[in-house]
Amino acid sequence: MGYYFSLCGWLETGEEERDIIIETLQSMIDSESEASKLYLKGWCWGNVIINWTTYMFYGADVRHEGLDQMEDTLARLLKLCPELKGYFHAQGEDYQYNYVYKLSNGVLTVEDTSVLLEG
Repeated sequence: MGYYFSLCGWLETGEEERDIIIETLQSMIDSESEASKLYLKGWCWGNVIINWTTYMFYGADVRHEGLDQMEDTLARLLKLCPELKGYFHAQGEDYQYNYVYKLSNGVLTVEDTSVLLEG
């Protein structure tokens, strides 16, 4: 049994970016290994764009490899869509380890944070 993180968050996109991101995620799901595909299936989004911002959500319990995959995925999406904004939080199962991933102004930052939520 491994150590798990609760990983959840969202991307904020416009209509053009939304389509690029969906195509990229679908392509990754089709081409990745079975283990990677599992974590990629944590992405979801609505079929209707409401006003000018679309939110694309992620949620899954992942092992540390899932955190690495998320960081790689976000970096890849940011290269395609530099204006992308987003926020993700990964909290360890014992609340000891917490990471915040932020996308803003063309930059992905990862912060090791103190406990944000306790069970």
